[in-house]
Amino acid sequence: MDICRGMQYLKNRNVIHGDLKSSNILLNGSMHEEKGFIAKVADFGTIKNTFAFFIVVLGLSRELSMFASHVSTQTTGTVTHMPPELFKEERLTAASDVYSFGIVMWELVSKESPLEGVPPFLIIKKIVYDNWRPTFMEGIPDCYTALARRCWAEDSLQRPVIDEVLAELEQMRQQFMQPPL
Repeated sequence: MDICRGMQYLKNRNVIHGDLKSSNILLNGSMHEEKGFIAKVADFGTIKNTFAFFIVVLGLSRELSMFASHVSTQTTGTVTHMPPELFKEERLTAASDVYSFGIVMWELVSKESPLEGVPPFLIIKKIVYDNWRPTFMEGIPDCYTALARRCWAEDSLQRPVIDEVLAELEQMRQQFMQPPL
């Protein structure tokens, strides 16, 4: 949820991260958090400012102009986390970050990197032409896997916006925090 809040903060300021992945998430100790830390979205290039949920820095991130729906770019982040439309149409949108967030959801429960050791050109082929997505292991709640799969939908218009993702994660947290009857 911390990562999602950081991404929501960016979206609300018309910024697309462009390289969201688990290795770009920092854990900062916090006495105010029950878990003892807070996750912060990072690695935009060079540090610009620090906020409550993440560190803002500049690099692969892009700021959208007021009425823009996307940024046209050939510059990409990590190929395993990039959506098909970036490879096909060179379009980077807020939905691109949602796609990447879905891959991060898989990384968090699998504790693995997707397609480790596969050459980038084969990864692009698998994502664009084979519609490859990671497979969840047994025992992961259906609501979690369904949300991740919606995040990495082939059609960017079918992906939830980050506000919806956060609301669903909060709902899951409440559901799983309920004591059994």
